[in-house]
Amino acid sequence: MNGALLPFIIGPFVLTKGTLLGLVSFGSNGMVWFDSVRLPYAIGVTIMPISVAAYYLVWKHIVGFLNAVLGVA
Repeated sequence: MNGALLPFIIGPFVLTKGTLLGLVSFGSNGMVWFDSVRLPYAIGVTIMPISVAAYYLVWKHIVGFLNAVLGVA
């Protein structure tokens, strides 16, 4: 279960580090990555829950399978 919390730790860390390094900037219309890729905030807010749900399901099934193979579960 703890692995499912990783997106909430890694995401802000990566955005903070990217901002400090100048790779990510935030504007009034959205985020800009590498001064070329623009992501409007509305799309980011829509994609975030979908990506977290997908990450959780992948984590649950892959780690569950590996735990069953190792006999840990």
